[in-house]
Amino acid sequence: MSKEKLIEIVDGIRITKPWNEDMYKHNDKVASEMKENILFAVNDCYKNDDEHNLRAIGESVCAYGFGQGYDLDEIHHEICRELDNIQNYWLNDVYPDMVNKGLVPATTINFVGYKK
Repeated sequence: MSKEKLIEIVDGIRITKPWNEDMYKHNDKVASEMKENILFAVNDCYKNDDEHNLRAIGESVCAYGFGQGYDLDEIHHEICRELDNIQNYWLNDVYPDMVNKGLVPATTINFVGYKK
């Protein structure tokens, strides 16, 4: 049985190594908000035929771009499919850049435990 090492306390959450259940629950809540924001942006781009921003979101979510052979329907479908399975660590890496590009809004809460 491993013993948790307390690193710090952030917003009342004990940050430990290894991660504890409260950290996982909190990060899942953050990821849920991010996914909702991304899905809203994806659907908005799709509805408004905003191919440029839809492709930009797709590169962040899917980790690859969509060449000229992909139409909006295919890009939208693939982003939504990938978004269902996206990992929290991936969102932690790509979401801030998406915010900086104006593709999605900032979240009200942030991930914990990813500092090195």
